[in-house]
Amino acid sequence: MGDKCTSRGGGAVVFAVLIAASMVVSPVLASDPAATKLSEHQSFDSISDSVRDADGAFTGTEYPSRGEENGKSNGNGNGESPGNGGPPGKAGDNFTGPDSNLTIPAYIENTTVENLEVLSSLEQRAWVLAQLEDVDPTNRKEDRRLTDAFKSINESVRSYADWSRVEASDLFGSDRSALQALRHVGADSTVSNATTALVLSDWSLATQSIADAEHVFEEFEDEIETPGQRRKAERQIENAKRALDRGDERRSDEKHGHNRDRQAIKHYEQAWKHAQKAIEAVDSEVGITLSVSTGQHEPNNETITYPVRGTISAPSATVESVEIYVDGERHKTVNVSTSMMPGIPERFETELELATTEATVTVVARDESSGEEVSETIALDAPGFADEVYDIELTDPESGAEISVTGEGIVKSDFVVDPVPAEENRSFYAGPFIHIRNFSDFESATVEMPLDDDVDPSDGTLSVYKWDQHDEKPWHAVGTDVHVENGTAVATVDSFSYFSVFWVDNWNDAITDTVNLAEHPEYVANETEGSIEPTDLAFVIDESGSMGGARIQDAKASAKRFVGGLYEDDRAALVSFAGGATLGQSLTTDHGAVNASIDQLNAGGGTNTGAGLQKAVDELTSNGEGDTQEIILLADGGTGLGPDPVTIAQTADEHRITINTIGMGTGIDAQELTSIADATGGEFYQVSDSSELPEVFDRVE
Repeated sequence: MGDKCTSRGGGAVVFAVLIAASMVVSPVLASDPAATKLSEHQSFDSISDSVRDADGAFTGTEYPSRGEENGKSNGNGNGESPGNGGPPGKAGDNFTGPDSNLTIPAYIENTTVENLEVLSSLEQRAWVLAQLEDVDPTNRKEDRRLTDAFKSINESVRSYADWSRVEASDLFGSDRSALQALRHVGADSTVSNATTALVLSDWSLATQSIADAEHVFEEFEDEIETPGQRRKAERQIENAKRALDRGDERRSDEKHGHNRDRQAIKHYEQAWKHAQKAIEAVDSEVGITLSVSTGQHEPNNETITYPVRGTISAPSATVESVEIYVDGERHKTVNVSTSMMPGIPERFETELELATTEATVTVVARDESSGEEVSETIALDAPGFADEVYDIELTDPESGAEISVTGEGIVKSDFVVDPVPAEENRSFYAGPFIHIRNFSDFESATVEMPLDDDVDPSDGTLSVYKWDQHDEKPWHAVGTDVHVENGTAVATVDSFSYFSVFWVDNWNDAITDTVNLAEHPEYVANETEGSIEPTDLAFVIDESGSMGGARIQDAKASAKRFVGGLYEDDRAALVSFAGGATLGQSLTTDHGAVNASIDQLNAGGGTNTGAGLQKAVDELTSNGEGDTQEIILLADGGTGLGPDPVTIAQTADEHRITINTIGMGTGIDAQELTSIADATGGEFYQVSDSSELPEVFDRVE
C-alpha cells in the first residue's frame, strides 16, 4: 500500500486551535445553541492569537494539489514523466488517504455523530476534517475530489470570528462545493457522517446568528425610534427563522443525497443573512454609547495614579481602541477588550499618572467601519500633596445649603451633605436641617444655611445650631452672621455634624432635650442621657484571590472612608476571610489602628464567608459594649467552603447583631447575601464595579 497523501495536511491548522482549546475551555454543552458563553469568546481570542497572522487570518500554507506538491508523475513510481498527479515513486493506483499525524482532543475523538450538537460550529467542522482524514480513496478521481473537499472545508476556518460565528457568508458556498466534491467519494459511513456534521456546523452558525439578532433587538428595542426600522428588524428575524425551518425540513428529508444537504445549507445561509440584516437594521438606528468612570486614586511621591475604566455599547460596532485626552491634550491610546457577540458591551481599563490633583479627562471612541465617534468627559480629583492647602465648596441642591472647607489635601469627595427630614409646625424652625459628614481632617469651614421663605430676620434673633453628641443639651448655637440681603445664616465651624437655623428665643422656651427630633432616632440624643449611644462595628472583608487588583484597593479605601465617619466613641474591628478567617483588629476606639489593619489586606485563597462571619460574631458577643452592634460584610463571590453563613447570621440575630451585606461584581451569590442580611434585619447592596463602593458604603446606616 502506498504512502498516504499529505495534500490535506492543512487540517493541522484547525487542530492546532482545538488542541489548545481543549486545555483551556470545555465544549458548549448546552442544548440551546443560543446559550453561548462570553468566556468561550475570550478563550477563543486568547488561543487563536498563536495561529493567526498579522492580518488576523489563521496561519498555515496554501496546500497544493498532489501533483503540484510532489512533482509530475506517471504513476509508475519513477516520478519523472508527466502523469495524472500520482505521488512520485509510488504506484498510481494506490490511494490510502492523508496521514497528517494529528492528535485529536479527547472530547472530539469521543464524540459520536449522534452527539455532535453538544459541540460548537468550529468544533463540528474539525470533527468533519478528522473523519475525512480516515477516508481511503480507491482511485485517482476519488483522491482528487476528497482533496478538494478537505481543502475547501479547512480553508473555511479562516471565516470564523469565534467558536460559533463567522464574519461572512462565503463559508456556506464553500461547504456546498465541498459536498459536491464528496459526491464522487465512496458512499461509506465515514463520508456520510462527515457530510452530516458539515451540514450541522452550518445549522449551528445560522442558529447562533438568529440568537444574536434576537438578543440585539431585545437589548436595544427601546432605542429604535423609526417604526419602519423596527418592523424591518422584526421581519428579518421572522424570515431567518422560516429559512432555518426550511433547512431543517430539507435536512430531515428521508431521501438521502448530497443535493438534499446542499439545499439545506442554502437555507441556513439565507437564515444567517436575514439575521445579520436584522442586526444591521438595529445598528442603523442605535449609535455607540460610552460610559466612563474612575476608581480609587493612588498618591505617589510627585504624581497621582488615577484608574480609568469604561464600557462601550452598540448593536454590532467593534471599537478596538479609545483615545484619552487630559485637559484637552492627547494623552494615550488604550486597547478595548472586545466580544464577537453582538450587543455585548466592550470594556477598557487603564491608569493615568498625572502630576496634578485635578484634571479633566475626555475619552473618545470611534467605530472604524461606520466612522461614528462618541466621547465622554469626567473630572478627576485627588487628595492634594501634604504641604498644600485647598479650598472646597459644596452645595446641597435640595436644602440649598452651601459649605466651604479649607484643609490640606482635601477634595470634594471627602465631604457629604445630606438633607434631613424635620417635624413640621415647630415655632423655633427658621431653616432646613442638614447632616454634614467628613472623611478627612480639615482646618476650618463655613456653613451657609438659607432661611425659610416666611422668615423675617427683623422679627427676632436667629442662629445656626449644631448638634454635639457629647453635650448634656446637644443642640447649641454657634456664632452666626445673618445676611439679610441673601436670606442666609452663616456660621464658621471646626467640625461637622447636624445643623439647622432656629429662632433663639423660641428655642430657649421649648423643651430642648428631644422635642424637635423625637421622631428621628437616627440622629436624636437618647431621651434620658442626652447623648448618642456608641456603636460596635465589625468589618468582614473578602480577601480571596478574586479580590485582587483594583477590587481590594477600592475595598480598603472605602472601608477607611467609612471609619473616618465614625464618632470617636464608636468602636470598630476588622475580620478578613479567604480560605479561613483572621481577626485583624479587635474592637477599639483607636480608629487609626483600624485603618492600619485595613491597609494590611491582601487578596489570595478561597472564599469561606461563614468563617469570617463567625469570627466577627465571636468578637462582638465577647467584647462588645455598645447597645448597637453591626457587621458590614463585603464579598465578590459565593461561599466555596466552610460553614453555612446564613445559619451563622441567624445566630447573630439572636444576639441582636445586624448584618449589612455588600456584593461586588457579577460573580456574587446574591441570594446568599440577601438571606444573610434578611436574617438580621439588615440590607443587601450590590455594585457592579469596585469603583462604586464609596457610594454604597455611604448608604449603609
